[in-house]
This record gives sequence, structure tokens and C-alpha cells, in this order.
Amino acid sequence: MKVMALFLLFLLFLFFLLAGCGVTYSKLNAVENGNIITIEDTYAYSKIIGLFKEQWFYGVVKGEYIASAYDNKGVYYLGDPRAVIILYDHFGEKFLKTGVLPTEKEKIACCHGPWFNNSGGVWIPNDTNVLPKLFLVMSSKGQGLSAQSQDNIAALGAPVLHLTAPIARSLMEGKVIFGPEIDDENLLGMLVPK
Repeated sequence: MKVMALFLLFLLFLFFLLAGCGVTYSKLNAVENGNIITIEDTYAYSKIIGLFKEQWFYGVVKGEYIASAYDNKGVYYLGDPRAVIILYDHFGEKFLKTGVLPTEKEKIACCHGPWFNNSGGVWIPNDTNVLPKLFLVMSSKGQGLSAQSQDNIAALGAPVLHLTAPIARSLMEGKVIFGPEIDDENLLGMLVPK
């Protein structure tokens, strides 16, 4: 029991630390009449990353990405809901072979965990020596995500997560989470604002 209490305290400390980090999307400067990046075709590429050398798939779906916010480092181009592709394992492989994205339930369970409502887009830096990044906005609201979140936590069978997950979600709500730098030449070529 003492170990579980220490683990809970560690998780709470970690969540409070994370909550202080990062950008809150709603606190960014708004862009009026923003430029538009038009992606003509859905596109994704794969990349091996992480300590365990997992294959992840990153990309964007066809549509318009509108400059909607900025800070001193760059401009945030927001796409339609579910515009950002962040997948791993067989979900990404299936997408590259068939062009079919996972269902919402599969996507939440697989890749974005319980906390993303899939709002996001592309961040274009002011410094041309820095590469753009995909971003998502943390949110556990909407379209059954809260219930899916609880299903994911229950599947882990960890009682401590039932206690800490709601705290983590509330602390991280609205935070911008960046993907890795976009170094794929094809996608970089598409990210030219009009």
C-alpha cells in the first residue's frame, strides 16, 4: 500500500510539472484573416522513433489549414477536426496500404490515448532554420472521449489511474502537444502558405 501511495504522489507531481509546461492554445494570439495552407491529398510518412524504436506514421488529411494563432516562435495552422495523422504499428501500416484511417474508437484506443479530441494542425516556425511540426490540442471533451478514456484506463486495471487520470486531464486541457519535426521532403513541400 505504501508503494502505491508513493507512486500516486509521484504521478501527481509529474502531472503538476507537466501542467506548467507547454502552450495553452486559447492563450495564443489570434490571427485575423489568416493565410491558408491547402493540402490537395491526404499524405502520411513513417518514422522510427523512441527508446523502443517503434514505427510511427505522421501526416495530414486533405483540406485547408488556416492560420488561426501565433506566438513569438511561429504560426499555428489549424485544420478540420481529425486533420492530423499520428498513428503507430498496424494502424499506420494499414493506412499506408489502403488509405483508410482507423475508426474514431480505434484511433483513440491506439494512438492518441484518452485525452485528444483530434483538433490540431501544422505549426510553421518564424525561423526558417527550424522545421515545422504537427500539433494536437489536448482535450477530453466531446464525442464520447470521456467514456473511451475510462474504458482505456479500466483496461489497464490500475486503480491509481482511476484516481489520477481526471486530474491529469484537467491540468493538461487545452495544451498544445507537438509531434516531432517534419523532415519528410514531400510533406515539407506541401506546407507553403498561400
